[in-house]
Amino acid sequence: MLRAARAAGALAGRRPTVGARPAAVTRGIEEFFDVRGEKSTDGTVETGRAWTADELRLKSFDDLRKLWFILLKEKNMLLTEKHLARSMGQPMVGADRIRKVKTSMARLKTVVNERSRVYKANKELEDAEKPSLEAVDNKA
Repeated sequence: MLRAARAAGALAGRRPTVGARPAAVTRGIEEFFDVRGEKSTDGTVETGRAWTADELRLKSFDDLRKLWFILLKEKNMLLTEKHLARSMGQPMVGADRIRKVKTSMARLKTVVNERSRVYKANKELEDAEKPSLEAVDNKA
């Protein structure tokens, strides 16, 4: 009932356009709760592993940026689930997921910082070489 009301409200005032792709659905408070229901038969949550630094080094800056925000949303959702479970006096299902997300975020920051250091070092070398090149050009 509530979902239908939201859908009707979201579509009110919108006109379908021919040939246009539909906009991505922006969710609200639902993003803070795990509604996917990916639990196995024994009640545990099946999850993957944390990203390794070597895997992240292969990604472009745009991919790393997108992944950062995906991990941030996942972390917020997991912390909300943890708070909800604590308020109900129950253990959080899949509590190790928070550690995996935090580990991935720390590794992502490491990779971005490595790239930043290399960029700055290259920039300093480039700036150091420019005056000597300009001096050669002025002599000619």
